[in-house]
Amino acid sequence: MKVSICIPTFNQASFLAVAVQSAIDQSEVETEVWVADDASTDNTVEIMAKYASHSRVKYIRREQNLGIAKNAGTLMMLPESEYIVRLDSDDFVEPTYVSTLGKQLDKFPDAAIAHCSVNQVDQSGRITRRRELNRTSGFQSADEALMTSLKGYKVAANICMFRKSALPKDFIYRDGMNFGEDWDLWIRIADAGWGNVYVDRPLANYRVWTDSAGYRSSRKVSELQGIETVFDVTLKEAFRQRDWDVMPLRKARRRFASQHVISLTEISSDANGAADVKKALLSLSENGLVCRFKIAIVNVGLGFILRVQNQAKSAIVGFAKSAFRWLRNT
Repeated sequence: MKVSICIPTFNQASFLAVAVQSAIDQSEVETEVWVADDASTDNTVEIMAKYASHSRVKYIRREQNLGIAKNAGTLMMLPESEYIVRLDSDDFVEPTYVSTLGKQLDKFPDAAIAHCSVNQVDQSGRITRRRELNRTSGFQSADEALMTSLKGYKVAANICMFRKSALPKDFIYRDGMNFGEDWDLWIRIADAGWGNVYVDRPLANYRVWTDSAGYRSSRKVSELQGIETVFDVTLKEAFRQRDWDVMPLRKARRRFASQHVISLTEISSDANGAADVKKALLSLSENGLVCRFKIAIVNVGLGFILRVQNQAKSAIVGFAKSAFRWLRNT
């Protein structure tokens, strides 16, 4: 099989070499590694200079910053390989990642995406938890993928292998959609009739870290707008094409808005960005009652109630996943 690993990057020089080396060091398969530097201002150029003589590493330096979606999307259109992997530059893959997932795509010709459980790691690369789906290894049909998309982007992390022939020919990621763009692509691929295959083994490492800028309300607004686009455009088009009832879409987007109100507890109440986040939340919820009520709770200084509720829910979900795994293995 011929596989290209595409690594979009912007100002992540401290992690980039680990990602690139993991892409090179794949067992059984000789990979091409494509790196698109989105006009980084750190020492990314110096890091990539070390790979200048490596015949399987191709480095592209953007003259202007294109943004996450356009940088990654245009990069993934360049290789002519049968399979394409998107690997963000702060993540890295295990040596058997490509061979294992590639074999799954060979086995299931109706699958356009292969993905796996992952190890979540911190800034230093230490494993902090395992991220997995509440499903067994195997194939999922296009219609199943669309229905589960109502609950979110159902991967353990955005580290996926794609069948190149199944990628959209017009645009891979919507231009300017820098949050939710991967979820949007997943839905459009399923809408085209392609399923996906999951491997319940941690073959990749997803890094969760906080940069010096900390929490930024502008990022949350972009995320909420991305979710709204997924529901109001992508999922709606897919459902209507199948003559499915679109009412569940409205309920789901309101549920997402309600869940994201907790982000307001991380923003100073007098911060200029707080008003923008509230506006985006209300837009996503279509001014829903539950969302407005939770925002009111935060406004009167009782946001800790939402945090406690969220922690309890996370604990229950974690317990359910552990129980599911135990039952499956007994």
